[in-house]
Amino acid sequence: MTDQKQASIKNELERYQLSYREDGEPIVIRKFGKKNVFFLNAEKEIDFIVPDENLAIQVSYSIKDVTTYNREVPPLVKYAKAHEDWKFLLITYDEVGTEEGISMVPVWKWLVE
Repeated sequence: MTDQKQASIKNELERYQLSYREDGEPIVIRKFGKKNVFFLNAEKEIDFIVPDENLAIQVSYSIKDVTTYNREVPPLVKYAKAHEDWKFLLITYDEVGTEEGISMVPVWKWLVE
């Protein structure tokens, strides 16, 4: 994918920044379509479990706030310890990196992969 196309997608998503801030989960649901996607609530929630892809996902606008970080990251870390062969993602609006071994990716980039 070209940088120009990625920039175009990012610009389009920036138009919807406010709606993503409120709830980015519908964007993730649309990408999976009719695949088996589950919500897990075991002590703390994980937004998406995709067993066909061995994938667990949390969605958050940002994890810079300590309260949000503590709500989003520890459930994935705990699940990762029990499912070492799975992939774990934290999808944010624009943050990149890793947190406690969990890959963090901006939603625009995740959508084009």
